[in-house]
Amino acid sequence: MRLLLLAPVALAAAPMNGGYVLVSSQAELAAEKERAIERTLAEMNFALRPLAARELEGVVNWCQSYEMTRDATQFTVSCDGKPPVVAPLDGSEATFTNRDGERFPLGVQVRGDAIWLKFSGEQGHQEVLYTGTADGLVVEKSIHSPFMEEPLRWTMRYVRK
Repeated sequence: MRLLLLAPVALAAAPMNGGYVLVSSQAELAAEKERAIERTLAEMNFALRPLAARELEGVVNWCQSYEMTRDATQFTVSCDGKPPVVAPLDGSEATFTNRDGERFPLGVQVRGDAIWLKFSGEQGHQEVLYTGTADGLVVEKSIHSPFMEEPLRWTMRYVRK
């Protein structure tokens, strides 16, 4: 009986598996970045905006491609061939180790056909929502900080390789 319950989960998750490439042009990405920063700055103190704008410029990023797999127990995603993030889907605690060897708590939630990841740090956190679509993938990123009234949010669209 337990196998019967797990089978639909694995089958439902399969459409997200595979490789994806970014479909937006560099001009579209630059415009999305500018809009994201402007939305966040609009809620900040006027005197802090120039300093915050310089800081935010470097944090809006996107991957040219993703490789991902999802099964009943874990979600694995790799951006541009970098080492993958492996997230358990069973509710167990997880950590993420960045390129500098620093470890951060990793939050994971399955939201229907989407996977939500939360990378926590000392001064805030980043959230990434991966949503499979009929023709590809939508990736929504946001950065949250106690220093910002409004999170920095941006969205990218990908098609299957």
